[in-house]
Amino acid sequence: MKIKRIFHRVFLILLLLANLCLQNGFSQNTFPAYLDSAKANHRELISLKTNRQSILLDEQMILATNRSPKVYLSSDYLFAPFLNNNGKFISNDPDIKAIGYDAALSDGGLYALMINAEMPIFNQKQVQNLSGMNSLELSKIETQIQLLELELSHALAQQYFDVLLKQAMVDNLKDNIEVLANQLEVVSLLYQHGLYRYLDYKLMEVALKTDSITLENALTEYKLSLSQLKTACSIKNNQDVQLENYEPLQKSMTVSPSIFLKTFEEDSLSAEWQNKLFNDQYRPNVTGFANSGLNSTSIPNMGRHFGMSAGFHLIYTLFDGNKKKINEQQQRLAINEAFQQKTLKSTELKSRREAYKKAIAQARTSLQHDYEVLKNYNDLQEIYTEELKTAQVSTIDFLNFLQQYNSFKQTMNEHSISLNQLINEYNYWNN
Repeated sequence: MKIKRIFHRVFLILLLLANLCLQNGFSQNTFPAYLDSAKANHRELISLKTNRQSILLDEQMILATNRSPKVYLSSDYLFAPFLNNNGKFISNDPDIKAIGYDAALSDGGLYALMINAEMPIFNQKQVQNLSGMNSLELSKIETQIQLLELELSHALAQQYFDVLLKQAMVDNLKDNIEVLANQLEVVSLLYQHGLYRYLDYKLMEVALKTDSITLENALTEYKLSLSQLKTACSIKNNQDVQLENYEPLQKSMTVSPSIFLKTFEEDSLSAEWQNKLFNDQYRPNVTGFANSGLNSTSIPNMGRHFGMSAGFHLIYTLFDGNKKKINEQQQRLAINEAFQQKTLKSTELKSRREAYKKAIAQARTSLQHDYEVLKNYNDLQEIYTEELKTAQVSTIDFLNFLQQYNSFKQTMNEHSISLNQLINEYNYWNN
């Protein structure tokens, strides 16, 4: 019995842990969860990752094409008849008056069934250049994926912050309505005892109804923004959730080399590899070949015409009208342009980082002042609440204070989210 109880308790603990893991793994109220869903369902990202797999296979294709022998079966039948040849349509020694192709060309026909093999040789440098270019293409795809994921994270964060701001407005209004509802009961009780006028009670009641209507409108805007966020992330769950706050950590060091500059470096390398591949055609192109089988031009002696042959085929370019020189000039232009674009982008990145860094410092200082003012507002609210209970403050003064307090809290929320937006921008340009 003891063992059963122990197993039962262990099972319950494991079940509880599994449930917690599932809740954490499939939580849809945090920014990382939304971002993961957006990445997994982004069409262009899916396409780029498929292209990446294709480029990985291209490396195998390069080796299969340039390092492996090509073996194939060929069969030929050529019918070349003669007319006016004493009734013989096929002959390897036609009459001088016969009409037809020259016997030296066809011998009256061709009958062939052979196994052939071909293999490029002395092409190690060409294979290295093709592999190098393919590796660069793979690097370019990886860079595109990183840039797209970075852009997706940056844009999605901005949308997430927008929803958070609307959510903060809803929460602020709910808190304000709760305060008004509690104080309305106090004013109602004091009004019954003659400490407040009926007008004071009605003012408080109207303020509560007005804020309730404002809350309904704010909820509508929030739900619409949340729905748009889920659509952007391909999340099908339509339930309203309370989003968790997202506070990105500011990167302390500048990322080097920047992903934004990597594309220009790859453009420069691409021009260099293109030049190498173009120049490969000026190398000796040697192919070894061999065949074996039947190759005959005469039916009577066909049985004796089984054999084999082997050899080499050479192609070497002697003159091409200076195309090599022109191509080198074109690729040099591409390299120079990539260098200039990289320099301009580097200056832009540095300027943006410095500007956002200063803005973040100013926003932090401003938010710190907000917290100090908020403490004063909290103290004032306690005083107003106590004085309202003893009818020492008018409802108009209390409502005015509450309106200012509510407005300040919303402004503070805006400042807080604005700071996170600035950090998000800084981190984006610091990649």
